[in-house]
Amino acid sequence: MAEKNTMSLIEYVSFDGNKVRLDLDTVKKYLCDNSNVTEQEFFMFGSLCKSHKLDPFNREAYLIKFGTAAAQMVVGKDVYFKRADKNPDYDGIESGIIIETKDGNVRELDGCFYQANCKLVGGWAKVYRKSISHPKVAKLRLDEYCKVNKDGKPMSIWADKPAVMIEKCAKVFALREAFPNEFSGMYIEEEFNGKTGNMTNQTPITVEKKASDIIDAEYAQKDVTDSNDVVYATDNQIKILQDKMPEERLKKCLNHYGADDLAHLTMEQASEAITILYKGSTPVMV
Repeated sequence: MAEKNTMSLIEYVSFDGNKVRLDLDTVKKYLCDNSNVTEQEFFMFGSLCKSHKLDPFNREAYLIKFGTAAAQMVVGKDVYFKRADKNPDYDGIESGIIIETKDGNVRELDGCFYQANCKLVGGWAKVYRKSISHPKVAKLRLDEYCKVNKDGKPMSIWADKPAVMIEKCAKVFALREAFPNEFSGMYIEEEFNGKTGNMTNQTPITVEKKASDIIDAEYAQKDVTDSNDVVYATDNQIKILQDKMPEERLKKCLNHYGADDLAHLTMEQASEAITILYKGSTPVMV
């Protein structure tokens, strides 16, 4: 099947060889169950699925949208472990939790068991690669991930199984660090900290702070630079703007955003420029 990627239709073959066809109506009715999904949110979701060869019909990716709030994309945790197991360079994972004992000492434990007189404070994981001499390590604070209600109390499964949840987040984090080409820009729902009991206050899919490779799988990826919450345009975005936008219009675009060159556009700015470009409308900066 020839892969297609337009604002209205996205077709590709998933990692498991399934043919995937996404259009706005299908996403609204079957993958998000929200008629308020916008064309841009559909395009960003479909492009992310395509670039990572995710099959949303097989529960590998979800588009979450509450009311008219900005939509978010999350990835099923099994995607990480399934793809890691198939990677010939993968050499196993170790994980557990971090606790504070009653005398104030901090310890790392294997697995999720800890005594009732200890306080759970975090999770850890180590991922091993055959080609690297040392493991990639993740150590996460529980209070930065635990989903709480407006009164600050843990909610949902975070209240019942906090150790399992924070260990899961640590494993996914470590896998992403160990295999950036496989998992960059992919986040599970548990990694979104819902301080208000839902995801409406989280960063929307159109300005995902750590997402890379959001437009097309044909273009080479680059590592996203994240400094003080500023994430610059990916190689994918730069390539599209260089190839599709006329030189004079490109200059006006850069001037509009106050950037010296395309590499100094933020991901949000580049995404906005590309969306306007694909829609064929006249952007503000022209």
